[in-house]
Amino acid sequence: SGEQSAGGEASGDLADLPLAQMLLADASAKSGDWKAAVAQFRAALALKPDYVAARCNLGNTLNSLGEVPEAVEQYEAALRLSPNEALIHLNLAIILLNAGIRTDEAVEQLREAIRLQPGDPTAERLLARLGAAVPPS
Repeated sequence: SGEQSAGGEASGDLADLPLAQMLLADASAKSGDWKAAVAQFRAALALKPDYVAARCNLGNTLNSLGEVPEAVEQYEAALRLSPNEALIHLNLAIILLNAGIRTDEAVEQLREAIRLQPGDPTAERLLARLGAAVPPS
């Protein structure tokens, strides 16, 4: 028996659908079904285009599939929505560096991650490996 609200409709609301799609996508990704995960992250974004976590997870999944340009696009879109999130800057830099593209931009993304989260060990280690100066904290 499905739960019903006082109005007689099934409980839950359309606002929950993007989260449900995100949870399905996460489960698909964990089971190795990357293509299903991509479709489910896209479904979440169709319902809620400003869903930053879905954009980042879609970017990670696309990157895992070797679809780097589109992965970068998803991270850039996430940054437009949430420019002060250090982890987004860091992950975009890692994707760029792993792909061997736009190294100068990757360095700037790492510096921004450190500006937003001073002392970030991963960002500092990557900058040092690139021979780039770590900004003062």
